[in-house]
Amino acid sequence: MLSGTNGSGKSSVFDAVTYALFGHHRGGSQSAAELINKETSTLSVEFDFTSDKQLYRIKRTVRRQKNDKIASTQQVLKFAQK
Repeated sequence: MLSGTNGSGKSSVFDAVTYALFGHHRGGSQSAAELINKETSTLSVEFDFTSDKQLYRIKRTVRRQKNDKIASTQQVLKFAQK
């Protein structure tokens, strides 16, 4: 459960998880650049999860460039099982 006052960032947590997993956010197909804080030019999200006892990590970055274009990266890591 997430709780907090309005504007404390609860929706941002869900946006980050959704973007990490699916490459988009609550706004659907809208630009991921909308997720970047207005005071910065990049965002980075990492999300670790397990599925069928297998550990994964997803990393995504988005960078707003000077020409208003967007550059992004994505990585999916599957960790060796012990």
